[in-house]
Amino acid sequence: MSNATLQEYKEYPYTVEVEKRDGSYYLLISELNLVAVSDDVATGFTELERNKEKLFEDLHAIDRLGTLPAPKNIAERTTLRKSLTPFLIKAFAVALVGGLLIAAANVSIIYTLEATPKKLAQRSSRLFVKNFAEAFEEISRRDMSAEKEERIRTAIRNAVPVLRPYARELRPLFEEALNSGERN
Repeated sequence: MSNATLQEYKEYPYTVEVEKRDGSYYLLISELNLVAVSDDVATGFTELERNKEKLFEDLHAIDRLGTLPAPKNIAERTTLRKSLTPFLIKAFAVALVGGLLIAAANVSIIYTLEATPKKLAQRSSRLFVKNFAEAFEEISRRDMSAEKEERIRTAIRNAVPVLRPYARELRPLFEEALNSGERN
């Protein structure tokens, strides 16, 4: 409790314990080892305050005020603050690292969700167009009977109305794949 002035010491909230024994009142400030005995509480309290001030002034005269113990509530607060400080520093560090990890994961997930489906769609459309073209080339190289050609044409005619809505939705993918294929 050093670095405090004499006036600050006088204003510290020391707890006064009062006990009644055999018709007398005993007033005690246990941190300062001060006792006052009186027939009534008010007189005892006045005497105890006078003793406390005299103790402070005597210690101040020899520059020993800093040796006095702090009041219990101030000492407990100081001890609690000292004991909690390392915990709070560690908790803050864990929270900071956790926040950074969550932010990094968030950025990674957003990038993955934005980039991967686009790349997947481009690759699948290129592969589909390539396989589709290869299948047509293979069919054109084979000799087919007129009956088989007619069955294929009928199957395609029947499939077109069913596939048309899907083809409209997939059109941008095929166009993008074809355009990127022309650039390569």
